[in-house]
Amino acid sequence: GVGLFLLGVIASTKYDKTQVVSLPKNQTISAFGYKLTYIGNQKIDKERVAYNVKVEKDGDSFIAPLQMYFSEYNQGVMRHPYIFSLLNYDIFSNPKLPAFLVKNMLMNDLYLSPMSLEKSSGFNPHATGDIIILSKDQERTVGDYTLKFIRFDMTSDDMAKMMAGQDFAIGAVIEVTYKGKKQQIIPKIYYRNNMPMPEAVKVGDKQLTFINLNVESGQIAVSFRSDDANLQVQSEPVEVLVIEASVKPFINLVWFGVLVILAGFIVSMVRRISEVKG
Repeated sequence: GVGLFLLGVIASTKYDKTQVVSLPKNQTISAFGYKLTYIGNQKIDKERVAYNVKVEKDGDSFIAPLQMYFSEYNQGVMRHPYIFSLLNYDIFSNPKLPAFLVKNMLMNDLYLSPMSLEKSSGFNPHATGDIIILSKDQERTVGDYTLKFIRFDMTSDDMAKMMAGQDFAIGAVIEVTYKGKKQQIIPKIYYRNNMPMPEAVKVGDKQLTFINLNVESGQIAVSFRSDDANLQVQSEPVEVLVIEASVKPFINLVWFGVLVILAGFIVSMVRRISEVKG
């Protein structure tokens, strides 16, 4: 049991893979051998929203509800990944999940975590770009660009709307240095019915999108990708779900190892009790 556990930990840590994937609504994108399709969102309750992603492989499919919403209690965006694992509690409520896992994910777990919901009039589903974490007053260099997060930007009106549970917007003041020239931009996240809707800002030949924030730590996450002018021609805005997909191979060896250790412990306890009684 201990051997299986250690082997699973080492293998899953060394060989795990992560990829940021942008899913335009009703368009199928491939990642790690799986076909992913964002098919829309639904309200779970007053606060929580689920973004449904269809996962397909070898003719089998399963709908994964990824939760992302603004929490008034925590004053921040809450993100709950969906984990395709043999230990997922949904195997008891959804009869399709166990068969899907056994056939397609017996030796690895798939993690799908929502990052943001964007709307773009011209979106390249293959240009996922870089996800960059910026701390306040610290500079990050990306290619020919230097990015520096200055402060959050929120009007008193938007603050009042947020406190009242209404739609609001929050921005991030970012200093961009490109080819020796500095400029300040303020990309924003618009919250509509508790759903974050980031707005992309053009910077040189790039698009920068403010996708996440942590007020307590003074950090933000931005998406930085190429701006393809040839794609800015659609008349209808495209709803795009940006997710982080991760594959952890051999992680089930960890769970099997834990079960073997637990079973061994129970057997030893039963034997010990029998010896004491005898």
